[in-house]
Amino acid sequence: MKGEVKCIDVEVEHYPFSSIRDFLIREAQYIYGEAEDILREKGIFDVRKIKRKALKDMWKTFKKYFLKRKGYKDGVEGIIYGILSTYYHFLKWSAYWEITEKEDKK
Repeated sequence: MKGEVKCIDVEVEHYPFSSIRDFLIREAQYIYGEAEDILREKGIFDVRKIKRKALKDMWKTFKKYFLKRKGYKDGVEGIIYGILSTYYHFLKWSAYWEITEKEDKK
């Protein structure tokens, strides 16, 4: 790169998906991979621990996108993004539960 490189202190508007359908299709590609990563790195959890971890991740994510980043100021789009991001963690932990159930039955 030629020239001087500087940092700017501004917020960037980032649109990670163009529709709810795009969001769901993209996220579906990652859910089982993340669930398998958890299984490989952490092992098998009992159902109570899965529930706790799922609820914790879901609350943390909603709080991050809707409250901390002030998604509520974005109106309907903000609540939809907060809920969809939360739903992703629900699906990830559901996939983890499904995988571990199959592992237990082997």
